[in-house]
Amino acid sequence: MRLYRVFTDFSRSKPSLKLAKGRLVDRVRVYVRGGGGGQGAEKYGGIGGRGGSVVVTAHARSGSLVDIARREKRRFVAGSGENATIKRKRGRDGQNQTIRVPVGTMVYNSEDGSVIADLNEDGEHVTVAVGGDGGSIVMENCSGTKGDRKIIVLELKTIADVGLVGFPNAGKSTLLKALSNAEPKVADYPFTTVRPQLGVLECSQSDFRPVDTTGHIQVQYLANIG
Repeated sequence: MRLYRVFTDFSRSKPSLKLAKGRLVDRVRVYVRGGGGGQGAEKYGGIGGRGGSVVVTAHARSGSLVDIARREKRRFVAGSGENATIKRKRGRDGQNQTIRVPVGTMVYNSEDGSVIADLNEDGEHVTVAVGGDGGSIVMENCSGTKGDRKIIVLELKTIADVGLVGFPNAGKSTLLKALSNAEPKVADYPFTTVRPQLGVLECSQSDFRPVDTTGHIQVQYLANIG
């Protein structure tokens, strides 16, 4: 069971992530590129295959963006279209590249911060980089075109599966720390948790997210101990 957070600067032109153990991954920048179109065969009237696209898909069993953050260089590149040949006058299309994210993930364009999609349902998806067209005589370009390329930001609208609610000093932070690698402040005085602390438990079937809330209810608590 591990827990991470990614710190991201929207102003940077290149993906730059700092992965810190003990925190949740709720935002990550990734490079996406659609596959290039295959080359057509002018002599035989062949058409190159279309390049694959990069698709972001919401998945109910994904609990955080940690798997994406762990990916080397955080690059997702779709397959290129196949060139046309004398034996195959229509090249095969390139394979799509799928990025699986938790339900409740926002997709932004890193360049201008505009919203590309808000994925709130299991199976909902959006194409973030379209593959290039295959080359052909009809297109007057037998070389094929390049696929889209950009940097996108994936941001999880963090939703906990269960909240740890109770009076101050009841052991909520201690329990969260024992269940996950989260590092909430733990002390022998009340109201040490000043803002909710989220944990992620990586299980075999799906991730599980408990949240440690602030102590409730301050006035009644102080009255009881007074």
